[in-house]
Amino acid sequence: MTKSILMDIQTTIIQYANIISQITQAQVEIMDKNYIRIAGTGSYSAKIGEGMKQSSQICQQILQTSESIIVNNPRKHPACINCPNLNNCNEKLIIASPIKFNGGIEGAISLFAITEKEESRLLEKLNVYQNFIEQIADFISIKAKECNAEQINKMYTDTLASIVDKIEQCVIVLNENRSIRSFNSSAKKYLKLSNKCIGDFIVLKSTGDGIHGENEYKMRIDGNRYYIVGQLHKMFVGTQSSVQILIFREYKQLASNSYDLSSNFEILDIDSIIGNSDSTMKLKHDIGRIANQCRLF
Repeated sequence: MTKSILMDIQTTIIQYANIISQITQAQVEIMDKNYIRIAGTGSYSAKIGEGMKQSSQICQQILQTSESIIVNNPRKHPACINCPNLNNCNEKLIIASPIKFNGGIEGAISLFAITEKEESRLLEKLNVYQNFIEQIADFISIKAKECNAEQINKMYTDTLASIVDKIEQCVIVLNENRSIRSFNSSAKKYLKLSNKCIGDFIVLKSTGDGIHGENEYKMRIDGNRYYIVGQLHKMFVGTQSSVQILIFREYKQLASNSYDLSSNFEILDIDSIIGNSDSTMKLKHDIGRIANQCRLF
């Protein structure tokens, strides 16, 4: 049996149940599609977490019809005929509504009158209380959707983090506002980052220079400044949020890789590096110096 989304937001649902009970002065019960009591007030509170398939005839009907229902005198209602607790039922009135989620029914919310006083109070404003229950059901649906989106986003984020950590290049995953979402081990080592940097903002500015289709950036992170060469990619993670993935190399790594390419295919001319800024001239110098060192071996 797959755990319902309502079970994931049980704490919130219990809060809703208590609010409904306080406002209506009646008892509340909320069940998920697996017939598990997610929340309950009064005498039902001690039964939270229990299965209720055999004693939830009204809720079973809601799961089948997807429609709200008002039941006067449940002991005589057709839906309750097969209930094992029929002869001992003390419920005098039930107002119930489905909890919808992604085009299906995820559960049901029920408001009960146990005493004649509770019954009289609910009957006096029956439509008002029915609308109130339906509105709370909608609120629960919205919360369930938010929780589901968070779960999907976390799944995608965890998968992304696992992938980027296997990449040899430095990788920083940024939120839309340029705050740090995660980084791989290469970036952690090169930039000397700690987990305390998660959530910090970085400043990234293109210098206008580049090499082999990659751009040069000035980057300020954790109070330090760097010149890096790489690319910034935008992608969507999960249902709606987008992230920016900064993939870059430190200069020495870039120079080494450039030499590897030249030794296997063709001579790489330093003059092929585009740009004449101070940082670009420094890059050319570093590449030439490291390439000469490599030739010694």
